[in-house]
Amino acid sequence: MGFSTIWILNACNYELRHRREASRIADLLGMADRLVTAGPGTYTFLVPLDHRSRIDSKSNNVYLSKSNFAAIWQQLFPELPVPANTGGLRLDVSCLDKHSAVTQAAEDLAAAELRVAVASNTRQLIHSGEAWMSPGNDKKVLSSAARFDLKLPALDVKGGLQLFDQLPHGLESSLELILGLGAASSRTALISAWAALESLLADASDFGSLSDIATRAADTLACEFVVVELASLATAHARDGQDALATELREAGKAARVLKVAQHIGAGGGLTVSPSHGAMTFERMKHIIRDPKSLCSIRDDIEAALKRLYRTRNQISHSGGQLPESHEAILQTSRLLLGALFNRFILAARSGEGPPGIVAARSTWLMMQVERGAPLTLVCEVAGR
Repeated sequence: MGFSTIWILNACNYELRHRREASRIADLLGMADRLVTAGPGTYTFLVPLDHRSRIDSKSNNVYLSKSNFAAIWQQLFPELPVPANTGGLRLDVSCLDKHSAVTQAAEDLAAAELRVAVASNTRQLIHSGEAWMSPGNDKKVLSSAARFDLKLPALDVKGGLQLFDQLPHGLESSLELILGLGAASSRTALISAWAALESLLADASDFGSLSDIATRAADTLACEFVVVELASLATAHARDGQDALATELREAGKAARVLKVAQHIGAGGGLTVSPSHGAMTFERMKHIIRDPKSLCSIRDDIEAALKRLYRTRNQISHSGGQLPESHEAILQTSRLLLGALFNRFILAARSGEGPPGIVAARSTWLMMQVERGAPLTLVCEVAGR
C-alpha cells in the first residue's frame, strides 16, 4: 500500500501553509522518496472483544485470550488502563504512514470477521470497532462502513421514494456486483469492479478483447462529465445571477439548462459562480467548448484508468500473487468512475432513455463526432436529454 490520501493532503497543507521557505513540488516528492526508500513501518492494533469468541486460546497471534491481551497491552500501552474485554485481536500491518495503516487494519479486521463467520456457527467476533494503535497510543475506529465510499445518488431520489424499486434485471444484477467495491478484501473489490462493468457493457463480439469495454465506459463518462459540469454552472448562475439568462435557467429543465449555458459560454458570455470551484469549472468548460477535441484527452485518461483496473483484475485472477503496489489508488479511482457510470445508467433506466448498452453506444457515436470536429453543443443536445 502506498501513501494514504490523508498523508498526501497533510503533507501538501504543511508545504503550502506552514513552511516558511518557498514550497516546491520537488521538495514534497523528495520527502516522499526518502520515506519510500526507508521502507514501511509496522503498526500494531489491539481490538478488545466484548463477548467470548469461543476460539482456542492457543491459536495464532491474531486472537488473544484475556490474559494474553492484557500482557501485550502492558507492553504496548504501559501508561493506559486495559479496556474491558473477554480477549482480543492483534493486527500487525506494514505501511508507509499511519493513515494507510488504519485503512489496512480495518480491512484485516473485516476479513477476520468474515473468516470466522464462514467457518463456524458457534464462534464469533463481537466488538465495538475501537482499536488502539502502536506506535502512537491512539484510539481508532476500524469501521468497514466508513470505508464504503461508493456513492450512487441516483438511487435516492424523490425523498427515497424509489430507493427499493427494482431496476431492469441486467442493471440490478450488476448493481449487486458493484457493491463488492465495499468488500473487506481489495482482491474481491477489484475483481467485482471489473465484473460489474463487464456484465453491463460486454457482448459476444468482445471475446478476446474485453479491454474494449473500457472504451465504451470512458465515452459514456466523458459525455456525462460535460453534462454534469455544465449543469453545475447552470445551477449556480440560476441561483445567484441577476440577468435574463438566470431567469431563463430558473424556468428551464435540466437538458435545456445545459444547452443554454454551453451556448452562452461559446458566445463569450460570463456566469455568476463561486470564486473557487465554480471559477475553475467555468474556465475548464470554456476551454473545452472552444476546443471540443480536448474532451478526447479526458476520455483517454478515463479509458486508461479503467484499463488499469482490467489489467489488475487479470493479475489477481490469473496469477493469484501479491496485489500490485498501486492497487489502493486503482480501487479509489474505480469507485469514483464506476459510481459515476452506474449513476448515469440508473438515471437512464428510470427516465426511459434505454439500457446501458444503448447509452454507451450513443456516447461512442458522440465522441466520434467530436473527434471529427463537431461542436460541444451536440454532446449537450444528445447526452443531456
